[in-house]
Amino acid sequence: MQLSMVVIIVIIVWIISAVSIIFIMAAGYIVNVGRRSQSLSKVDLLIIQITTIGNTTTYDIAKRVREMNSKMNLPIEIWVVIDEGTDFKGSRYIDRIITVPKSFRSRARYKARALEYARLYRLDLIRKDLLSIRYRVLYLDDDSIPTEGFINDCFYRGDFDILETVIYPRNRGSRLYTFLDYMRTSACLTWCSLFQTLSKPVWVHGEGMCVNSEVDEAISWDFDSKAEDLVYGQIAVSNGFRMGFSYSGVNITSPLTAKDFLRQRRRWTWGIIDSLHILPHGSRIRTSIAIMFGFLIFPSSTLFAVLTALNIIYLDPLCYVMGIIAMILWLIHWGVTGYMIGRKPWYFILGLLASYPSSFWTFITSLIAILRRPPERFEVIKKKV
Repeated sequence: MQLSMVVIIVIIVWIISAVSIIFIMAAGYIVNVGRRSQSLSKVDLLIIQITTIGNTTTYDIAKRVREMNSKMNLPIEIWVVIDEGTDFKGSRYIDRIITVPKSFRSRARYKARALEYARLYRLDLIRKDLLSIRYRVLYLDDDSIPTEGFINDCFYRGDFDILETVIYPRNRGSRLYTFLDYMRTSACLTWCSLFQTLSKPVWVHGEGMCVNSEVDEAISWDFDSKAEDLVYGQIAVSNGFRMGFSYSGVNITSPLTAKDFLRQRRRWTWGIIDSLHILPHGSRIRTSIAIMFGFLIFPSSTLFAVLTALNIIYLDPLCYVMGIIAMILWLIHWGVTGYMIGRKPWYFILGLLASYPSSFWTFITSLIAILRRPPERFEVIKKKV
């Protein structure tokens, strides 16, 4: 059949999307290397803060960080933040437990409320001369373990006020859902690597976010949002703070079941949508474009492939060649994603295999999340490291 205007638009969207993905990934690496300063930070202390509802995984994370630091020998303290009434005991690997009292009042809820209390706690220590003003805070969730390289970047690099890194689904858990979660690494290696390096972030994630004391003092978590990490990072950048990016990474555990996967994506999707009105103007535009881009690329590429394979549409040679090139570039991007996760050649092949299943799963879970409407409460999932 002759190409209709709709099909032509589908082809154009697919080609532009696929080429853009590999271009952004390559540009992110080039800009990151070019902009990275050799200046060293003047930090007296790196606070690694784990916010938890009492999961025992917190003990494992603290122990592993201590074991890594036995080789690095950096001035590190591990702080754990919990709500009052949480059943959580200390350990020799944890330096400080901060308990958020029930009486603490804030516009923030859930995790953000705990983060704000811990921030005010640090500022109070500074006023009492019990904490040096030359510190940095590395935020972790209770399923995330930073790599040695990222801990070193957090402590030594002097070219950032806020540092983000790549999310790698490497911790123990479901092999299937870890495989389907490769999209998170893909997003980090594209959207985050370039735009965060330019201090024009699209996404911001809290696990593996490091901030210096100036940001910690100036930027509050006191706002009502379930996408607190995104809002915090965007507000910080809009206030003139520099954002940096590290490829070293933080290892996380993907959801263990389909139900948990859907629950997590529903919270994230609606948290972002409901927070768009809070974001600064430029941030709101970037994030909105990324959302639309994400919802267009999968259905357009699938429709293009199916119609072509069934000979429902016939492409002229130029369109066909461009489509094949776009497909190859898209697959290369996924191969690089797989390699970065495993750092072994055969992971490149695993990345190729993950390309469509991970894209499909991300699209479907996000679509279901929107159709189910916002969750009425802050839903958490099981954790494992």
